[in-house]
Amino acid sequence: MPMVKAMSPEFEGLFEPDEATPLERLRERVATWATLALIMVFLFVTIALWGYATWWVLMKLIGLLA
Repeated sequence: MPMVKAMSPEFEGLFEPDEATPLERLRERVATWATLALIMVFLFVTIALWGYATWWVLMKLIGLLA
């Protein structure tokens, strides 16, 4: 079975080069930064909630021991 080369003439013009328009590139950048921002917000809220829970437990323990 002969190997078919990707650049052979029979495939000429079959695939168009992937040319992203400036608007598509902007959308991709915005989507990337929005994803990173959501991850950062999630991490910040998670850390804040764990910090608050730890503080609450410490205050309860101090209240029990006092």
